Amino acid sequence: MKNIVFFLFLASISLLSCTPLWGNDSIPDPIEAPVFQDFSNRRYQDSLFGVEKISDICYAKSPGFWTEIADSTKAMRKILHVVDVRRTIPLDLNLDIYMPQNDTLEKRPLVMMIYGGAYYFGSKDDKKITALCRHFASLGYVVASIDHRLGFFPSRVGIGRAAYRAVQDAHAAMRFLVSHPEEYGIDTTMIFVGGSSSGAVTALSLAFMPNESRPRYTHKGLIRPDLGDIDTCGNAFRTNFHIKGVVDMWGAMADTSFIDGHDVAILAFHGDVDNIMPYEHDRPFSVARPFNRLAAEPMYGASCIVDHATKLGYQARLVTFEGYSHMPHVDPKTKALNNNFYIVQDTMSEFFHDIIVPYKVEINGEDGHYYVSPYPLKTSWLVEGGVILSTENNSVEVAWDEDAPKHSLTVSVLLPYGVGITETKDFP
Repeated sequence: MKNIVFFLFLASISLLSCTPLWGNDSIPDPIEAPVFQDFSNRRYQDSLFGVEKISDICYAKSPGFWTEIADSTKAMRKILHVVDVRRTIPLDLNLDIYMPQNDTLEKRPLVMMIYGGAYYFGSKDDKKITALCRHFASLGYVVASIDHRLGFFPSRVGIGRAAYRAVQDAHAAMRFLVSHPEEYGIDTTMIFVGGSSSGAVTALSLAFMPNESRPRYTHKGLIRPDLGDIDTCGNAFRTNFHIKGVVDMWGAMADTSFIDGHDVAILAFHGDVDNIMPYEHDRPFSVARPFNRLAAEPMYGASCIVDHATKLGYQARLVTFEGYSHMPHVDPKTKALNNNFYIVQDTMSEFFHDIIVPYKVEINGEDGHYYVSPYPLKTSWLVEGGVILSTENNSVEVAWDEDAPKHSLTVSVLLPYGVGITETKDFP
């Protein structure tokens, strides 16, 4: 009733003055008041869903030594596994998928997680990794935790070849996932990868290392076979993919120049007194000096990685756990998750969300003509202290009631990847 009275008042004044208030020969009629739809949902920010797990999906078959040694395995049994590196056997490589339950969105961003264990032990069931997987699935992501080939002959070349096999397997897992977008509800345009310790080394290599940079020891030697290219091992899938962001949890890189030309966002966590993986530039396993010289070449830790990426103008952030060594998210005595775990979890959530929604939703315009940016998939407007004359795509035309005590415009938008945001702007 207020709106009708308001427009009858405007029409009367216009007729009496013989001057159209709207600047043309006809007075526009307000559209029928649209029903306001609030699309806001805090997807990828809050735990909105239960979690469904699909276990032991075979993504590749490759020759290797073994694929997992659980944390609960006795130390001596872990050591005795070294006898299994005498020959390779055919291995099924599996992954687990964690998905949001009862989610109506058809395609979701993908996060692939890789456990650590020095390429010798560990599994996709690592409790620290699966805790992250369940968290991100509850936010609305599709999350995969992968197994990969483990084991090596104790030597610098043996360890290097094991690390390379892990990269091959991670690439095969990602090719498998992006080749099944319908089956697992994956939006292949928004992909993230992360890892812990050696898994972080693998994640960084997956994001940045090209075939052309294969280490020489991965090629055929006098008594060793050629391991093949990074992107053709394990399965027949050849689907290309682009990683939007990589999470490095206390990992390292052999060469930071791999980052050059790859504008992939980086989030890195590291303890500044890590004696397993270098925080800056050093050989891994400094705890075992001088014997670590026999095991590995010097590598670049998180400090160097983020510094290099930042100088290139890429998005990169370092979170340093001051005074902490390796695995700063676990209590060294009880092995329970500590407060640092939740810092990692929450910072990762912000990192992913800011890539999915890189711009703040804003209402722009003046004099009754307004629009919202960035351009949404769907838009709904609500006005207080005026009426909506028309809407088109991401814009709205409003007639303000000068006598109203408050003037505000609210917009609710549905953005790509199912993100819903509502913003309100007040006007004088």
